[in-house]
Amino acid sequence: MLHQVAQIVYNAHRNGLITILWSLPRGKAIKDEKGYHLTVGVAGLAAAFGGDFVNVNYPKKDGVESADALKEAVVAAGRTKVVCAGGESCDVKTFLQRLYDQIYLGGVAGNATGRNIHQKPLQEAVKFCNAIYAITVENTGVEEAWKVYSSD
Repeated sequence: MLHQVAQIVYNAHRNGLITILWSLPRGKAIKDEKGYHLTVGVAGLAAAFGGDFVNVNYPKKDGVESADALKEAVVAAGRTKVVCAGGESCDVKTFLQRLYDQIYLGGVAGNATGRNIHQKPLQEAVKFCNAIYAITVENTGVEEAWKVYSSD
């Protein structure tokens, strides 16, 4: 698979395309999908392959804030921009706080949000996207983004 990834990145760049390496190791051999060393390692691999972006899990390490552990993955990724997986479904305010921490404390370039949007009714999903946009693009804090989400 590593050879295939290298070929895909090479061919994409040769044709003027960017690459996003979805690096979320799973399966029986993976004891901790959100392990600190695993997250930092896959971020470093993405850099070694020359990926433009890498999507990783939000790492967990005993005794260390997740945003601080995420900083290490950002460093390991070098010039490759890190995007955090959206994670398990949770309440909106918790999600917005985690997103803020990932971007402004952890240093990631963004967030790949799926189920937290798609499992909501349309009107609520649109408001949620607007709140995510407020944090990600407009540099607002969690409270301001919460107001965007809560407004009618």
